[in-house]
Amino acid sequence: MSNDASPVQLRDYYTMPEVAELLGYPPQHIRRIVAQGKLPAEKLPNGRRRISHAAVMQWVAEHGSALSYVLRHRDDELNLV
Repeated sequence: MSNDASPVQLRDYYTMPEVAELLGYPPQHIRRIVAQGKLPAEKLPNGRRRISHAAVMQWVAEHGSALSYVLRHRDDELNLV
C-alpha cells in the first residue's frame, strides 16, 4: 500500500485543508479568507468549518487558482522594477 496522499475527491462539501489543496493555497490563506467572510463556510457543531463545492467554484470563477493569482501579481511586480 502506498503512503502517497490521494487527491481530494469532488463532493458537496470540503474541509478547509481540502480546499487549500484543491486551490493550491496554504491552509492559513483559506482560514484567513473564511475569517474575512470572502469565502463562505458553515460552522459545524464540532467547531470545524465546511465549505460547499458551489462556494469553491464561485471563488475560482472570481479569483482563479493560486497559480493564476501568482502569475497575475508577478507581472505587476515586474512592471514596478
